[in-house]
Amino acid sequence: IRVLCGRPAVRARVPAPGGDNPFFRGIFGDPAKVPGSHHDPRAAAAAALKEGNPPSLYMAVGDQDFLKELNYACRDYLKGIGYPLVFEGGEGGHEHKFCQDHVFRGVRLAMGKEA
Repeated sequence: IRVLCGRPAVRARVPAPGGDNPFFRGIFGDPAKVPGSHHDPRAAAAAALKEGNPPSLYMAVGDQDFLKELNYACRDYLKGIGYPLVFEGGEGGHEHKFCQDHVFRGVRLAMGKEA
């Protein structure tokens, strides 16, 4: 299980939504080169499934997170292709308190313990 907060990732990060964005460009480079690359979570998830042993994924996103819609879109895609994941939404944003509350749950799940 990969435990992340605020960002969907499967050996990847979220590409810029709908075009060029300085924040995402600084992380991923040219947005035109993201689709199908190692920065494309859809391509990474599909490749992991094809390899036959995809790592389980825990995602948590706050209802006020500025990346909420991207997280939900990623969740829907992953569920649609049968990718193993636990997804939780909750009250909060993209801040330390929300992450702290959820990262411990994700770590417990990764250790095979009840959260």
